[in-house]
Amino acid sequence: MRGHLFLVVALFLSSPTAVAADEFSCSFAAIDSYLKADWEKYARADPSVSKAEKIGIVPRYAKCPPMEQRGMLEYMDSFQLVPVDERTDAILIDTHQCGGGNKHGQYFLISRSGKCDVITKPEIGDMAFIAENIYANENIVILKGVKWAEKDPHCCPSSEGTLDYNVQTNQYSFKLHKIKQR
Repeated sequence: MRGHLFLVVALFLSSPTAVAADEFSCSFAAIDSYLKADWEKYARADPSVSKAEKIGIVPRYAKCPPMEQRGMLEYMDSFQLVPVDERTDAILIDTHQCGGGNKHGQYFLISRSGKCDVITKPEIGDMAFIAENIYANENIVILKGVKWAEKDPHCCPSSEGTLDYNVQTNQYSFKLHKIKQR
């Protein structure tokens, strides 16, 4: 019995759980920086925008501040981590606005040796493409999800697609592969 307990503890300590905690922190810091930099660009372009507006990400809805203080804060809805190789992980985080509404955010990140980078592509985002699944095959990260056509309502994306991202070259391709039946 003692040998089995040691094996279970050893497996837990060598599992990706400890790595996931580091990736989680790294992801939040990268998204927070990305959101704040994006907001600064927006505020510089339009002086009427309040620079005191709260912007960033919190780990769950319960961490959202009271309604009158929510600003543009987002909370994490789900976190998916997929190992690509020994030093690289792909991370997909879904978010929603603390203040409610239909806006749905999604962030695709690549973590290399503990440094996370938000991958910004025009195909990824609310009312564009939202990945439902993430996989890795050698150095290619595969995102499969739904894609909105120009006239699709928010509720009903009409297409499905696949985005392949090469972590070595930082190149990607998008394939529309199936039209959903309504």
